[in-house]
Amino acid sequence: MNEGSGATAAPRAVVKSADRALDVIEYVTGADTPPTFTQIARGLQLPKSSLSQLLGNLVARRYLDLDAETATYRPGEGLLSLVRRAATAIPVRALVMPVLEKLRDELNETASFSVRHGDELELLASAPSRHSLVYIMNIGECAPLYALSAGKVVLAYTPSEEFEAWIERVSLKRFTPNTLINAADLRQELVRVRREGFGYSKGEYSPGIHGVATAVAVGDKVVGAINFSIPMARFDEKLHAAAKRALSVAANQLSRVLTAREISAQKDHNK
Repeated sequence: MNEGSGATAAPRAVVKSADRALDVIEYVTGADTPPTFTQIARGLQLPKSSLSQLLGNLVARRYLDLDAETATYRPGEGLLSLVRRAATAIPVRALVMPVLEKLRDELNETASFSVRHGDELELLASAPSRHSLVYIMNIGECAPLYALSAGKVVLAYTPSEEFEAWIERVSLKRFTPNTLINAADLRQELVRVRREGFGYSKGEYSPGIHGVATAVAVGDKVVGAINFSIPMARFDEKLHAAAKRALSVAANQLSRVLTAREISAQKDHNK
């Protein structure tokens, strides 16, 4: 809203029946134990005739369930489905950012999550370091898979046929003197990534920037990679070891978050 625009908020329109239905849902979901008809009527001070109609509609739409034996109400599958769909509608970036911010705070180095986008790597989310000397890519920016630590991780876990098609398609261009532009050297590097579980970019895309990355998986499928981007002026073996430990923990956290999202989406798809 712009200050000084002179606009005033429109008066809030109230639909009493809608308000009452939401009150009932909030009351039932907030109750310590499933409430009875009488408890809902008393708690919300609603006329029994109106409440009877509301509960009938909510049960019919499966937003609430009526337990015939105890005559109590509890959240129904329709309401639970809405909750699951809301969770899966949350952008991946919003799910990833809390993990990245915690990761960034551990070492005060830029932490990012990237995914494959066609033949390149796309930066999906990033928590920049608070150091004055910091390397930042823009969200949505794409870069060559083979020149980035996270990109090497993604390539390392790409099915062999898909990788062969990719290596035939792309041209390995040099961005810095350190860029791997020989296919044999790249293959050897990816074998090491699979063996050790970490990918590196030693100033191969941006001069003076050292990247350390590891895979994020949902089930047995690698869906992206999480990495640190660290100026070489600060990079040493102590920081390297700390970065690998922190990345391993964060990758497991992200896997759990994204797996839960995938499971919720699959449940709704199967209904």
